[in-house]
Amino acid sequence: MGFEEVKKFKYKFKRISSINIELIEEFSCGLEELDKKLIQMKENDEGTTFVFLDETNGQIIGYCTYCASGLKKAYENDSITYPAAKIKYFAIDKTYQHKSYDDDFKFSDLMLCEVLKKLIEISEEAISFDYILLYSVPEAVNFYKRNGFCEFTEFMKKDSYNYIDGCIPMFFTL
Repeated sequence: MGFEEVKKFKYKFKRISSINIELIEEFSCGLEELDKKLIQMKENDEGTTFVFLDETNGQIIGYCTYCASGLKKAYENDSITYPAAKIKYFAIDKTYQHKSYDDDFKFSDLMLCEVLKKLIEISEEAISFDYILLYSVPEAVNFYKRNGFCEFTEFMKKDSYNYIDGCIPMFFTL
């Protein structure tokens, strides 16, 4: 896909419940765990998993799952939890990874911006929160930093779930 083709690109943001399982099984982001998660989310849809569909060929470009969360800040014997949303999973199909959208913006940046836009809309219209959190695999930290996320500071406390072992906690301030 050349530069001009990408700029003309059309996509849809759809709930996973409306996506055909065969199409989901074709998705591959390069991490088998995340590919399997997409199939599991189709089977157990809780309404928080969305896919990006390429309108020209119907292929899944990527997906995201989000949920309510909180950002805990602690210092000595005091702590406070701020309302947050969490991007639980975000993955882009290998076909669309590292493709440029314009001189400074990659296609994956565009998809992440769509997720952020959706979460900001939820914050403004339904449940107000101050932060968007995620746990990045080490290889994607620079991608998230490029898109405005920061690594947790000294007083921010990360979750202790097994599935985030080795991941880097990051936040985006609204």
